Amino acid sequence: RFHGRGCGAVVTVENLFSHEKFCGYAPVSCTNDGCRHKRISQLNRKDLGAHKMRCEWRLISCPFGCGDVLTFNQTNAHKNLCVNAPVDCEKGCGVSVKRKDLSSHVTHCLLAVIPCEVSG
Repeated sequence: RFHGRGCGAVVTVENLFSHEKFCGYAPVSCTNDGCRHKRISQLNRKDLGAHKMRCEWRLISCPFGCGDVLTFNQTNAHKNLCVNAPVDCEKGCGVSVKRKDLSSHVTHCLLAVIPCEVSG
């Protein structure tokens, strides 16, 4: 039945149902919401695992460790908002800190300009 998809198996009618149930060339859909392969069964069963590993719509934990769960294709947008994403010091000292720690770093940065406290 899946010969046109690449299956070369020759089975008896008696075993056809059993074969179709596990055939690597049976059409399957991606289970990730948003993936175009979820709407149409165009993946071969044998390719589903590899697809799910690289699917743009797979769920991942925030790569910066904030605990959010997002789809892989949201990573760049999330990086611009994530409190744990690395940002460079705006003073130009070359230090990279978590976004949530930036204001504290800027206050104590070696390149911060502070007024002289000597009265005179």
